[in-house]
Amino acid sequence: MSNFFVNIADKFEAMSNVVKQQTTGSGAGGSSSASSTGVNSRCNDCRGQFATLFPKRQRCAICRYYFCRTCVANVPVSGRVQLGSALPLRDAVSNTVVPACSRCQVFSNPNFTYEQLMRLRVRDLFWFLQRTGTQNDELRGLKEKNQLADLVMDRFGNVEYRRARADERRHQHERLAQMASNMEQLAGGAQRQKIPMLNHRKLLNYRKLLNHRKLLNHRKLLNYRKLLNHRKLLNHRKLLNYRKLLNYRKLLNYRKLLNYRKRWN
Repeated sequence: MSNFFVNIADKFEAMSNVVKQQTTGSGAGGSSSASSTGVNSRCNDCRGQFATLFPKRQRCAICRYYFCRTCVANVPVSGRVQLGSALPLRDAVSNTVVPACSRCQVFSNPNFTYEQLMRLRVRDLFWFLQRTGTQNDELRGLKEKNQLADLVMDRFGNVEYRRARADERRHQHERLAQMASNMEQLAGGAQRQKIPMLNHRKLLNYRKLLNHRKLLNHRKLLNYRKLLNHRKLLNHRKLLNYRKLLNYRKLLNYRKLLNYRKRWN
């Protein structure tokens, strides 16, 4: 019964705002009055357009924004807290249900999980962080959903998650400190004992020398093969020239013989 009277009051409020906008015009004053009373022409979740008269909308009892009826669900008040704090809802009455949007269903739960945050949209995470007092400078470099979800969990997550994150950071800091100390010990040991460092350098120089020798041998082999091929080519040409010369001499001798026979005949 109370929800019925609340809906009737919302409808009369919307009608009065429409009349004010029509009488005062669509200037800056009309838009500021509409935004101050919380009356919007679109759903804050699906961005659907509301009807001008008797719109089918419903206000979230936690964030006080208007949504269409399909984007709001009734949730029990018991165990719900205000957004960004551990205080219970101001108008909470035990064993009752109130309408809540999808994002408030998650953020009003003091034990929300990382998986529930990842199911929300990026703009919902931005909205919650801005509503809870996070500065825009802190949000400027955050563009991925997992970064925003990590920030929300670090600031407003449950105690177990915060402890786990603190332990993880402490272990990570200890590992980094241990690695830094090991590097300092290795550097100090190398300065005190220069023999292993020198042996390492000798090994590197020896490997470079071997690679250089392999390269030289490979080049020598290539040059030797080129020389052999060149010599074979020269010998082949000489052989061809020698054969041509022999054939030419044979031809000359044959012609002389023919001329000699003609003379005798």
